[in-house]
Amino acid sequence: EDPLFRCFDREVNAASSLLEAVFADIRSVLSVCQGRNKLTNHTRTLMENIQKDLIPSGWRRYVVPSTMRLSDWVPDFAKRVRQLQRISASANFCRDRIELGALLFPVAFITATRQSV
Repeated sequence: EDPLFRCFDREVNAASSLLEAVFADIRSVLSVCQGRNKLTNHTRTLMENIQKDLIPSGWRRYVVPSTMRLSDWVPDFAKRVRQLQRISASANFCRDRIELGALLFPVAFITATRQSV
């Protein structure tokens, strides 16, 4: 397999897994707020993090500045997902413009480009 394909495959899988976790956590918090489920330690911690504008530890699956707030992380992650959606839909992702800073694992991409030559 092509190293770039493997790199993007890992990026897409990691982003998909994180997106599923984020949605599951949000659904869990909503369910507690609506009185359908009881509060657990996990949802309590999520709610505290959201209230304090902190990124939940389970959502920190790629490197971001330690000072980044949740309100900044959400649009940042959305930007990364949009790029991966665009790359995934591309007929020839090797020719597409890639924003290195919008990859979850930019070092892996650089390594893959070296291996592809």
